[in-house]
Amino acid sequence: MYKIVINGRNIIVKTFPNLEDARNEAEITKKARDLLERYNLRVPVIEGMINEINGIIFEYIDGSEPDLDVETQLNPCISYLARLNTIVDNGQFENKDHYYGNTLVNRLKQENDFREKAKIIVSSLQRFDQSFSRALKEALRVAEDNSPPVITHGDIQKKNIRIDNGEVILLDWCDFGIAHQSY
Repeated sequence: MYKIVINGRNIIVKTFPNLEDARNEAEITKKARDLLERYNLRVPVIEGMINEINGIIFEYIDGSEPDLDVETQLNPCISYLARLNTIVDNGQFENKDHYYGNTLVNRLKQENDFREKAKIIVSSLQRFDQSFSRALKEALRVAEDNSPPVITHGDIQKKNIRIDNGEVILLDWCDFGIAHQSY
């Protein structure tokens, strides 16, 4: 992603390997925005496409990546994700995310394997590992129930979160869809 200033106005341009990928992300982001604005969950506005460079023009979000060790920045993120995770899919979104059913259980087991490898490589992760292990066990427990599918961002990571005047905004909605509640 690139921050560009045009005529004194900031925008974000995200480029892709091909135009089809750019169009797919634009379409998914628009679906996310249309659905989530009803719940007062902000999704960046797509302002246009630049076909020559396989790019999407997004509104500029004047925020910063959160410091998740600071409670005042962590709590709004948790609140946003909790609100997102309670939106049950009632057929309004036709694409299931790739983390549902058995695929979710397999993905969580894969994450557990990664955790085991990380423990061997980095012993300083002990505190993180305990929390991650508890979260994975709970996620596996919940994944095996028959909860209704819920709306998911699909790619929650620190670089995709911005906080702007206390408001959380998630970026990069290309994996938006529905998934099991534990995901």
